[in-house]
Amino acid sequence: MSKKILGLDIGKDTAKVVQVTRSIKQEYRITGWDVVDLRQSGSLYQGLQRIFADSTFRGSEVILSLPAKSFFFRNVHLPFQDKGKIAQTLPLEIEPLLPHPIDDALIDFLIVSQAEVSDIFAAVIPKSVANERMELISASDASLSAVDVEAMPLAARLIKSGIPTGFHILVDIGARDSVGVFFRNGKFFQIRAYAFGGDTITETMAETLKIPIPDAEARKRRGELRGAEKEIAQVCERFFGELKNTLQSLKMLGNFDEGLTRASLTGGGALCSRIQEEMSRYFNVPVDFVDLVSMENIPFAGERDRWSPLLMNEALALAIRQPRGAVGFNFRRTAFAFKPSFTEFKKEFRWAAVGACILFALAAVDVGVDYFADRIRLENTKKDINNLFRQCCPEVTNIVDPASQMKTKMTEIKKFAALATGLGGQASVLTVLRDISERLPASYNFQILSFSFDGDSISLRGETDNFETADRIKKELGSSEFFREVAISSSNLSRGGNRVEFEMKIKLAKET
Repeated sequence: MSKKILGLDIGKDTAKVVQVTRSIKQEYRITGWDVVDLRQSGSLYQGLQRIFADSTFRGSEVILSLPAKSFFFRNVHLPFQDKGKIAQTLPLEIEPLLPHPIDDALIDFLIVSQAEVSDIFAAVIPKSVANERMELISASDASLSAVDVEAMPLAARLIKSGIPTGFHILVDIGARDSVGVFFRNGKFFQIRAYAFGGDTITETMAETLKIPIPDAEARKRRGELRGAEKEIAQVCERFFGELKNTLQSLKMLGNFDEGLTRASLTGGGALCSRIQEEMSRYFNVPVDFVDLVSMENIPFAGERDRWSPLLMNEALALAIRQPRGAVGFNFRRTAFAFKPSFTEFKKEFRWAAVGACILFALAAVDVGVDYFADRIRLENTKKDINNLFRQCCPEVTNIVDPASQMKTKMTEIKKFAALATGLGGQASVLTVLRDISERLPASYNFQILSFSFDGDSISLRGETDNFETADRIKKELGSSEFFREVAISSSNLSRGGNRVEFEMKIKLAKET
């Protein structure tokens, strides 16, 4: 009997859904698909209700992806290969690096490589973010079987097909955000999220050509870019510059030493073919579009006239996601993976009870023997504590009181962490920088020269093309929820006379 599986790719304005049937021989057939406009539906919940009210999709097993920008990714190296030990140790390794408590996070990981040391790639997401999406599926009376990270299911199919060779990057371009998945010699090793999407090009066209956003979007989809080619190339180059910076940072970390050999594009934002042309020119490598239906030779049970591979690849990859053995995450499975089970507790309690009985018998026979055993145990414990302290703080050579010395170290770490989570307790520095970047249109010729934060305010020194742009920047930042007051303290022409330098004082909004 065939099994019905539904891949659900939720974007900014649309939800893409693909249903397949899987036979006993693991052969797939596309039996239904749709693109739901969430703006017309009114909300994500109502859009999902519309999907699952369709008799075609009802009764399917659902596989969902979560936005890569919601995750915290980290490479971790551990000195053992056992997957169970890795799962137990990973939360302890990651906890000091997280901006939120470990108890409020879901964790899953991939083993990138193993030799003497296991190279682990961990993905962490706040429970509240993951549960919000998963509960919407449950509220729609649908059965959720797996939750992966955006773009990873498609990356897994590329690996299975043997497509990534050399140093390869898959770029999934959405409406507002993009995801880069990096491969080396046919294996996954990194994923990053970027604040660039198809809307960036639409907004650039609208501003350059002085036309409404809907008209710019329609012209972009038809490929009518005349009059805005230069500006589109500039915003694309800024995005490619971020990709290049990622490649350089990975190279500095020792992940690879060769250059990029190939790139693949997918996502609705990649429907603008100019992105492919500009990317190929920028990196001087072949850039192709992914067509998962053709790659996997998956037949359609019905019509496919309106099918857009770039738009539907992610939903299809989710629907044909392998249940086990492939590269990928599953945050449905790991929701309780890092909590000890009751069975393990009973086993540990039984052994503890046996040990207590033995100690009691020894104490009854000879208090002196018990005291001697305790003394040895105490000395061994002290040695273990000292060894553990040396592993955690190898720079400390004089160990006097490891407990108090460790507390001092933890206090220093917390003080350092507080610098990254300041801003009046409202948001992190990275969040505010991201807000500034997204709030200012890509067409603004603007460069930040210096940025400083003193706890209550931000001092920003920048450079732009004219005084009018500086005023527009002030107005754009003044509408941010993070800022209470934005003022330009000084502005003047640069030495060359063709640029305007200005200093801006931003008072932070108080936490409510």
